[in-house]
Amino acid sequence: MGVRNLSVMCLGVAMVAAAGCGQDFEPRTLLNKLTVLALFSEPIEAVGDEEVRLTARIFAPPGDELVEEEWRFCPLTAGAQAGYRCLLPACEQALESEAAGRARVNPWQLGQACLAVLAAGGGAQDLEGAALGELPEPLETVVFYRARSASGEEREAVLRLPLYLGEGPRERNRHPEFLGVAFDGGDLVAPAELAGHVLPAMAGRGEVEILIVIDEESLDEYRDEADRLRVEEPVVSFYATVGRFEWERGAGTEIENRWKARRLEEGDEEAELYFVVRDLRGGQAVVGPTRIPLEP
Repeated sequence: MGVRNLSVMCLGVAMVAAAGCGQDFEPRTLLNKLTVLALFSEPIEAVGDEEVRLTARIFAPPGDELVEEEWRFCPLTAGAQAGYRCLLPACEQALESEAAGRARVNPWQLGQACLAVLAAGGGAQDLEGAALGELPEPLETVVFYRARSASGEEREAVLRLPLYLGEGPRERNRHPEFLGVAFDGGDLVAPAELAGHVLPAMAGRGEVEILIVIDEESLDEYRDEADRLRVEEPVVSFYATVGRFEWERGAGTEIENRWKARRLEEGDEEAELYFVVRDLRGGQAVVGPTRIPLEP
């Protein structure tokens, strides 16, 4: 699969005429505040009475650490157009965190408990006594996540969690995987080594060429709405604590980008780079931070 980059586009003809595509705005790749890099589950799709492990990958700036997390589960939502609002508010339930950025949920059990509560209170009239087995399959349950930092900043994220009430899909969806990342034409650095990997120090106006390679074996086949057999196409998002990327994201199994030491401020001593891959079907992975020391 060839390289294909998705560029950041200017928003409006007037802006283009006035300033071109210059980065006078703060790019979405810049990590300078509390950010949810990814929210994912294992497995990606729940089948029957199966427990699911939840993980939030968070970035919190130095000196503004994460101080509070909240996980909530909803067995049935009003859909994307309604912001995944819980269709049955009485069924939205808090989940207990087992560690920082981690929780567990059993969608089947909580869904059954919800129906029992509604039936006992007479609030299940629209369902007319339906059991989970009579609902659409897969049932799209959701997990809501909220994080708060010491400064009071809050971030929220939603994880769509398909629940199969019967046997489930023949092939379970998997998370995509990085094969590695190369810097300035060097060898690929393995995913496990990217956290804490340090590049040579550079002064202002320096640049780093980046090549992301996704493991093709980790991409699954699936059938789209027209029943056509397809292979997942991964999308990679780029993040850095300082500096600028040439592109915010790119699609494909090999993606080239460039990080630039631009708009540095006094006191910036290093840049941290993070990379997030998504298969657009619920699978995702995060690697980093790779560090770049910055010289005056």
